[in-house]
Amino acid sequence: MTTPTTKDVERKEIEKSHFQLTDPKLHVASGLQQESKISLYVIGYNNLPQASVFVYPARLKITPGSLPSIDALFSEGGKLITEREFEDASVETLDRKFLQEVHPLISFMDYDFISYGLPVKEHSYVSKSKCYLEKVINYLELR
Repeated sequence: MTTPTTKDVERKEIEKSHFQLTDPKLHVASGLQQESKISLYVIGYNNLPQASVFVYPARLKITPGSLPSIDALFSEGGKLITEREFEDASVETLDRKFLQEVHPLISFMDYDFISYGLPVKEHSYVSKSKCYLEKVINYLELR
């Protein structure tokens, strides 16, 4: 039985590293998909109606009933107006594109928070801007 030479060991290491670079199975990791959602709600905040846009990872579930748990000043009984899911888009990418498209409308409050360890971005607008926001979200393209 012969022992491998240093060159044989180096060659095998190079072959191994080349395989790791080219084998697609090695690049797939569970839970790293970037799917994000954008949702528009009409909800009361501190007893005043507002239109709130939330941008968050798709695996997080936000409902009108869960909004008061995010912030106690949200009132019960909010209404989901529209919601879209984008595959292969991070929260930051989707949020940036939304803010570009919604311009010149400016939110009166922006809030970034963490829910269950996941990033959530919220933008608050006057409730009368609901129709404009709905159109922006429904026609939003990431290209």
